[in-house]
Amino acid sequence: MHTLGTPSNSIWHGDSLVKDNLDGFWETLKNFDKREYKMMAASYGQGEVKNESGVVSGHAYSLIGIKEFENNG
Repeated sequence: MHTLGTPSNSIWHGDSLVKDNLDGFWETLKNFDKREYKMMAASYGQGEVKNESGVVSGHAYSLIGIKEFENNG
């Protein structure tokens, strides 16, 4: 019996292709969301340390949607 896995891709935000083209990275994420891809993000570190944004170090997070809005300030 032959089974197929789910195709996947990893994008590291520290990669120069991402750092040098944040607009392109954002467009990629929006395209993935539009195509209903399953997405996740992970944070570096260990333990239960929360940063000022509330992200806990060493955890994985499901991305349930990509939204864009304007900030007037």
